[in-house]
Amino acid sequence: PATPVVVAGTVARAAGPVQVATADDRWLPLAPGAAVAGDAAVATGPGGRAAIALPGGASLRLDEATRVVFAASGVTLEQGAVYFDTGTDPAAAPDFAITTARGTVRHVGTQFEVRAAPGDGAVAVSIREGRVAIATAADRLEVPAGERLTLASDGTRTRSLVGPADADWAWVQAVAPEFDIEARTLADFLAWVARETGARVEFASPADADAAGTVRLRGSVRGLTPEQALRAVLATTRFDYRLEGARLAVARRP
Repeated sequence: PATPVVVAGTVARAAGPVQVATADDRWLPLAPGAAVAGDAAVATGPGGRAAIALPGGASLRLDEATRVVFAASGVTLEQGAVYFDTGTDPAAAPDFAITTARGTVRHVGTQFEVRAAPGDGAVAVSIREGRVAIATAADRLEVPAGERLTLASDGTRTRSLVGPADADWAWVQAVAPEFDIEARTLADFLAWVARETGARVEFASPADADAAGTVRLRGSVRGLTPEQALRAVLATTRFDYRLEGARLAVARRP
């Protein structure tokens, strides 16, 4: 009998050239809704990006010019960049490891990016929220939110700062899994936008915050980035907003 196929995840969103390798080394297009096998090799071309839904509400996103190979509990990143998000319930997220030429990165309830140069080049780990654990050939260390650790091929380590709403995260928004707004509250929607943009929601008053929890939305934001969806949805309500870096200010109109 044939060996059952283990599914690692499902393609939630794809844009541009996204392909999966077959058993006979052919590359076929990978479309939204397709299952990703537990041992699959997935690659994106120039302008190609993908978001793969994982068990427990976690998400793995691939930037353009990226190649990964799935394994039992994670992926090997051969080149390019991936973004891992445990979701709103980190305890339910799988034990997911990203293996690179410089070491293995594991989440500790977080959002982070791992970017690897082709071949045996440098690897940069950027933490947007929470923290990650990195195991190298020499030691193990943890990196907190707001930092980027670059591991060079000669063993040099460089730390720098990265903010949750910096432009470095823009590609992540471009392929964010879509949010179904139908019958959801405005408060739920704003929480999603905040998580995807790295901003913090600040209501003008407690009364405005309470009101956002009672507004029910209708329609769809399919195909829009979180910032585009924010503009479209708020235009249909009595709320105004300002998105300034890591601050999302929301207030009801008089």
